[in-house]
Amino acid sequence: MIQPVGQPNQISFTHKWDVKSMWKKGRLPQIKYGFYGDELTVKNCTVEHLLPLSKGGKTKSYNLVLASAANNQARSNTDLREVIDINAAKQYLKQFQGIRKRTFNGDAYIHQIKETLKQLGIDLSKKNPIN
Repeated sequence: MIQPVGQPNQISFTHKWDVKSMWKKGRLPQIKYGFYGDELTVKNCTVEHLLPLSKGGKTKSYNLVLASAANNQARSNTDLREVIDINAAKQYLKQFQGIRKRTFNGDAYIHQIKETLKQLGIDLSKKNPIN
């Protein structure tokens, strides 16, 4: 994990992403739960990379979900297949259905996340995502 310069013992969850910004400003009031089923608050909401940066993931919308900082930190760079709760992931995505904002399309986001999950070996239509 890359540490911020001058702060070697702190972890940064300050990635900028339009969805996180809109949520924190109250523009997405229907989004109440993070990717792991965790309740989101202004203080705990952070950006989680489905494929961690340390494993080649990018800070792009197709690889980003909202989660609590505690769950983000607890997962670290563990393979997502080891920690995912399929029902929580489905509920997370369902919250975005039909959302249309100037810079965000919820239905397109859902499609992108499902495609990323498939590439990571996770099929939301199955009960057990590990083959």
